[in-house]
Amino acid sequence: MITNTKNKTTAAGLLARLTKSSAKLPASWTKARGMLQNQKQIRALEKHVKKVRAEWR
Repeated sequence: MITNTKNKTTAAGLLARLTKSSAKLPASWTKARGMLQNQKQIRALEKHVKKVRAEWR
C-alpha cells in the first residue's frame, strides 16, 4: 500500500474520498485502481488524482 507520510494518505483512501467528494470523478479511475499490478502504476495514478483534485478546487 502506498502511504504519503506528509498527509498520512493511502492511494486507496484518496480515491475513496475523491469518489465521494465529486461526481466528476470517472468510475474508471476507481476500477483502474483495482487492476493496477505494480507500485509504479499506483503512484502514477495517485499523482494524477491529486493534480486533478487541485485543479477542481
